[in-house]
Amino acid sequence: MNITKLTSFLILLPSFLVAQNLVDLEVKVTGIKKLSGKVRICLVHSKEDFLKNCYQSQDIKVGSHEVTAVFHDLEPKEYAISIYHDEDDNNELNSNFLGIPREDYGFSNNPKSMFGPPKYEKCTFQLKSNKQVVIWL
Repeated sequence: MNITKLTSFLILLPSFLVAQNLVDLEVKVTGIKKLSGKVRICLVHSKEDFLKNCYQSQDIKVGSHEVTAVFHDLEPKEYAISIYHDEDDNNELNSNFLGIPREDYGFSNNPKSMFGPPKYEKCTFQLKSNKQVVIWL
């Protein structure tokens, strides 16, 4: 192996090794009642971004009572997911005058919450290898 090939190999090796550690996350959303609009899926990996900013997001058109999205090439770490069914496709979670959602929503780990959304810690999961998460609306 000549020096040019060896140098190129050594330069590209770290990025190749990092790429080998990336994983996929499949998000399956079940319990969709109305066959209209879209399901909005928000993936975060920090408490500060939970329910505010998405690290990655997907909108999936509703055509059945169950939809699936796949997030590719994610770093293995802690994540949380929030979703809602945007039935009228207006890009917002509709709520009544008290702020109570009128459209279905859900979170990773399917936590129960009586007053307001669940805490970030109840929705987190470790992504170490390819994984499927099921969220019920």
